[in-house]
Amino acid sequence: MEETAWPVRAGRAASALLALVAVGYSLTTGLQTAGWSVANFFSYFTIESALLSGAVLLAGAIAPSADPRRQLLRGAATVCMATTGLVDAVVLSGLSLGLTSGWVNLVVHRVLPAVLVVDWLTQPPRRPLPYRAVPLWFLPPLVFAVYTLVRGPGAHWYPYQFLDPRGVGYVRVAANLAGTLVVLAVLSFALAWGARVVRRRLDARRGHPQAPVPAPAASY
Repeated sequence: MEETAWPVRAGRAASALLALVAVGYSLTTGLQTAGWSVANFFSYFTIESALLSGAVLLAGAIAPSADPRRQLLRGAATVCMATTGLVDAVVLSGLSLGLTSGWVNLVVHRVLPAVLVVDWLTQPPRRPLPYRAVPLWFLPPLVFAVYTLVRGPGAHWYPYQFLDPRGVGYVRVAANLAGTLVVLAVLSFALAWGARVVRRRLDARRGHPQAPVPAPAASY
């Protein structure tokens, strides 16, 4: 188990609880609304990211670990949550996304992205993740996009307007996805680089050499 200060662990636990309460509240409130769809609710990338982030934060509170696989998953949750906040602020601001309360919207689009990014950059992995592993962080958003486009025609529903070919056409959807991928790549590599910089400074301050990057043989 990685040695992590108790205030950090307490903050992670509180944030995980907040994430789960926000999603749970939105779910139970939605269930009381006629015509509301559970399947559609869990088909929002925001909800999926919030649940992943809650699980990662809870694991980091209960049993912190320097295991590269755990840190890779932690980084993926951070990227997903940061992307959620960024897309909401730039593309989806002011739109109704099926969330049942203003405070839930605040938690999942503002608070959680900030918490995940701050936690990642102030508590970086002890062993820097190799840059070749960073593209793995693209997988959750890409899988979500494929799932949405495959499910959409049968469900007659798309969670976000910029992914709805009925309104903007498949060419525009493809362009939107390409743009999102570029933003995702920049964000991912920036977070990986930021974590390396902070780790070097922390190790230098404590007089410890930075742990070496795992060799290519240590696959994820």
